[in-house]
Amino acid sequence: MVDFFLQRPGVRLSDAILHAVKTGNKHIVEMMLNEHERTGEPWYCSSTSDFTPDITPLILAAQNEHYGVIRLLLRRGYYIEKPHPPTCFCEDMCQRRRQGEDMSSSLARLNVYRALSSPSYIVQSSPDPILAAFELSQELTENGDIERHFVFEYTELAERCEDFSTRLVDSCRTTEEVTLVLSQKEGYTVGQEGDKFPRMLLAMEGDHKRVGNVNPCQQVLNIAWLDRWQEWRGLHVTMQLLSVVIRMATLPLLVIMYVVAPEVELSRKLRSPVNKFISFVASYFIFLILLYTQNELDTRDPSRGPPKSGIEWCIVLYILGFWWLGFTHMIRHRTIRYLSEAWNVYTLVMLILFTATFVLWVMSYIDIQRNDDVDLPRAEWNQFDLSLISEALFSVAILFAFGKLMYFFLISHSFGPLLLSLGYMIKDIVKFMVIFIIIVLAFATGFYTLYHQYKGLTRIENGVVIKQNKAFDSLRKSLYTVFWSIFGHSPPEYTEIVLPYKSILEGNVTRMVDNGHYFTSTIGHLAFVVFHVIGIITLINMLIAMMSNSFTKVEENAEMEWKFARTKLWTSYFGTGGTLPPPFNLIPTPKFFVRCCNRTGRV
Repeated sequence: MVDFFLQRPGVRLSDAILHAVKTGNKHIVEMMLNEHERTGEPWYCSSTSDFTPDITPLILAAQNEHYGVIRLLLRRGYYIEKPHPPTCFCEDMCQRRRQGEDMSSSLARLNVYRALSSPSYIVQSSPDPILAAFELSQELTENGDIERHFVFEYTELAERCEDFSTRLVDSCRTTEEVTLVLSQKEGYTVGQEGDKFPRMLLAMEGDHKRVGNVNPCQQVLNIAWLDRWQEWRGLHVTMQLLSVVIRMATLPLLVIMYVVAPEVELSRKLRSPVNKFISFVASYFIFLILLYTQNELDTRDPSRGPPKSGIEWCIVLYILGFWWLGFTHMIRHRTIRYLSEAWNVYTLVMLILFTATFVLWVMSYIDIQRNDDVDLPRAEWNQFDLSLISEALFSVAILFAFGKLMYFFLISHSFGPLLLSLGYMIKDIVKFMVIFIIIVLAFATGFYTLYHQYKGLTRIENGVVIKQNKAFDSLRKSLYTVFWSIFGHSPPEYTEIVLPYKSILEGNVTRMVDNGHYFTSTIGHLAFVVFHVIGIITLINMLIAMMSNSFTKVEENAEMEWKFARTKLWTSYFGTGGTLPPPFNLIPTPKFFVRCCNRTGRV
């Protein structure tokens, strides 16, 4: 029947081939392709075709997941050319975009990506299907961010690629297979030679959460995390906490042993990721104890200038150690990737605050040596005294330091999801604050404009002097008043206007009349009411709804979100280096000298 059909004159083979591909009949498609090659008919789709001009047999086969037809077309030399991204304005193909891209081009690109994201096409066209799925998913996500009108379609295709790569990893049956898959280095270019599981690092970089959450991956990662201390997972939480306390007491001895004898069994155990983590936690608790002790000793010394307890030098060493740790991570994973993690940015802000405090300590010491006023009473200090500024920065830095304790609880199944919910809620608060600041600024400016002309006015009533409220005397005070009104600290009386009584002569009698500006006062009262309706009833409840929605989203995917965050924490301790926590990482070890010699030899 098909042979007879092909012999008929006027048959449009291009349309016929596409219809055959759509049915998925490999034999008929092959017959038509042979006839098409024999006649040499150019490929085109007519205006009456059921398919758009950008559709090719391979694109259609991939969109319909016809595995056999895809295989046939690939063997015959067909291929899908990847479209240029929406941000491309090359002179060869994308020059017309400078005047605006038409809808047909956008739809054609979307059709091509529907084919490229086909699992049947990826697995046959790529030697590394998992890497191809990762890269395509990232590309689709970026396209969706640019073409917001197609964001749903691009997001759906990106999730399709991620789901395919997840199923490929989940199909592994042995630990060796999973380890082999995760150890592939292709595509991961930001790390170093000693990085463990580069394919997993690539998945985390692309935010592919489902890939790392499959059971085979989690089991292999857990084995690598515990390394030489597999007994750790069998310990009760109490014993695990006790291990941290013991590590705090024995850390200096372990550091000495590691530096002197790095190849003994105990030193090798210290290199396991879980031991690195415990050492870091123990060292960090010592750091917090030093900060608290420094504060206690500083309260006993009311003099100007830097602290004189001696503990401040230990704190300086710790901060240098944290800087060195962050610097090595930046070198290892590049600055952009390092700063993409919220906790790394948090740590960087903390270190900047401590460093600024140290600089102010030095400056205040120099100032005291020049002016010889170390015992000047605090009440006589200038409001911008270097000692006062250093105290303020130091207090904020300590706040950040103690706040980082939350980071260590990410490893806990009980507290980890709660911390993730908190993180998403903070993002909601940041979005909310943009709108909130605009509204507060608008109303504060309006109140200042309305009331600043009444500054300093008074009225004597029954022998009592009544003054105009200072709530809106300046823009700063107006902002302060409007903000705190949300929490009920700004009563409605702030919007009242105080004017002196006006004297009116009626015959021989002078009468004092209240010359109240009731229209202005009414406008102020109404504006205050409107702000409370918008700022408190509407915006605050909107924020609560946003935070509740974020909490619900995390709860719905609590296990996946937490495992992904925990995997990030685990992998940060994988690989070589980082065995000694700050400030002990400043001590040069024999391994450090060996690495330096090797690098010098390569140069």
